[in-house]
Amino acid sequence: MSFKPLIVIDDDSDEIRRNFRNKSVKAEVNVEVFETWDKTQEFIEANQKHIDAVVLDAKGKLNSDKGPSEAHLLESLAWIRRFDIPYAIYTAYTKELTALEQQLEEGRVFTKGSHKEEDVFEFLLNEIAKSPLVKLRSKYDSAFKPFYADIIGSEYEHNLIEMLFCIENQDYIKKNLNVVRDILESIFFSLINRIEFIPESFINHSGKPNLEWCTRFLEGKPTNDKEGVSHTIPLEIPVQIRYNIRFVKNISSSYSHLSETALIKNAFISASYSILEVLEWLPGFIEENFD
Repeated sequence: MSFKPLIVIDDDSDEIRRNFRNKSVKAEVNVEVFETWDKTQEFIEANQKHIDAVVLDAKGKLNSDKGPSEAHLLESLAWIRRFDIPYAIYTAYTKELTALEQQLEEGRVFTKGSHKEEDVFEFLLNEIAKSPLVKLRSKYDSAFKPFYADIIGSEYEHNLIEMLFCIENQDYIKKNLNVVRDILESIFFSLINRIEFIPESFINHSGKPNLEWCTRFLEGKPTNDKEGVSHTIPLEIPVQIRYNIRFVKNISSSYSHLSETALIKNAFISASYSILEVLEWLPGFIEENFD
């Protein structure tokens, strides 16, 4: 198991950076160190789906204009808990935490000098292993590969996560089928903007891929864009992948007349596993055909 970034917030950044990064190779942890909470918050907001854990100091800086104080811990804890990110407090100021005991979860405070960085790593690894999202990523690892490989933008990954949680929780209401459709749309976006395989002229006037044009194009059919120019795919897509793309496109449109709370179990399950097969196929196709 390996972390994506482990965020460490400590105003004594040189020492922390050296100590944690010296240990990080053994623990398979990527470490990012910030001296102030405001810079940390900016990073987490931009990369929250790619962060596994945060290490806090008891007395840190809210920003570069203010000195170390417990206010840093209170503000950062309240914010981190909103995102359900595993965290630990690694500090030399454990006495200062006495007044905050009721707000701290037991077992998350580690004292510099008494505890080592390995203790913090081991605790956080165990916390992350309990995470439903980590279990989900492990179970459906192949489906996440287009996001790991930066084929599909990370801003669309939440759709896959939502769909998989619906599968695991047997949540089959109609609105969840729209999430599957959104995943298909993100694949088309990526093949247009990132891979430059589907013609850019298949983007419609609302700024989204025209699902029918993109589907026809991947099926190998001559397809007209919004200017009336015909395009034909230069590569052959496997039959099963073509079928899956067409199925997801059609099935996600055919239930549009139902209420959002209508149950469509079989349609959702079928569409979900069809899109999973497309996601698992995509990285190999890109690697084989594009630099």
